[in-house]
Amino acid sequence: MPDAFVNGQPCWMDIAVADTEQRDALMEFLGGLFGWTFDIGGPETGYYTMAMLDGQPVAALMAQPEGVGMWCTYFATDDIDASVARITDAGGEVFMTPMQVMDAGTMALAMDPTGAVFGLWQEGAFAGFGSFWQPNAPSWFDHQSPAPADASSFYAKVLDLDLTPAGPEGGGMLGRGESMYASISASPGEMPPSWNIVIAVPSLSDAEQKARDLGARIDMSRMVVPGGVASAIADPVVGSTLIIFESPGLSTN
Repeated sequence: MPDAFVNGQPCWMDIAVADTEQRDALMEFLGGLFGWTFDIGGPETGYYTMAMLDGQPVAALMAQPEGVGMWCTYFATDDIDASVARITDAGGEVFMTPMQVMDAGTMALAMDPTGAVFGLWQEGAFAGFGSFWQPNAPSWFDHQSPAPADASSFYAKVLDLDLTPAGPEGGGMLGRGESMYASISASPGEMPPSWNIVIAVPSLSDAEQKARDLGARIDMSRMVVPGGVASAIADPVVGSTLIIFESPGLSTN
């Protein structure tokens, strides 16, 4: 887990499902695959359900009619109003203006110029991930779109991050100084623009087999990527994509 989430760093992820039946089915899948446990919030939270790994928050599920089946990546900001203003100036669309979430913090939702949805989070009592770059925890975030150059320019401006170019299409690594937080790359084929969430696993072969046993679809198997090898899976409940990733450098503490 990072000591603190700095401006522009991915800090949280959640997914919308249609109803409590889908929520419970997705909980069963994610719990079976990653060993996550779940804490269903009360009615005052809209039954926002926290996924926990060894007692630390790693994700959330929510039952709502909008955005079903889509994982949303949230980026930390220390001034959400200024970040929202930069989204508009850079050609994005804000469709949920800053909203206070009890004492947890303030959120906003937006779409970048390529069509990918993302969130902003200004922490209050809740900062975000309690476990990161650990087995069965989030480890990386990769934006894919047919216009990686446009996406790179947008996020560098909005999140006030440096872009280290990589590849001929205009993508690269987003970060600050020597710290890298996310990547932007060209999407293969006709895939819609999106932020892809990467979950680290101790054994990719074991995780693939477990995913199949739980009813998931394997869309990409054992692709060599920087730092390790990855597979793309689609869950059997809402068909959302997750990347599972095995790396020799994965912490096992």
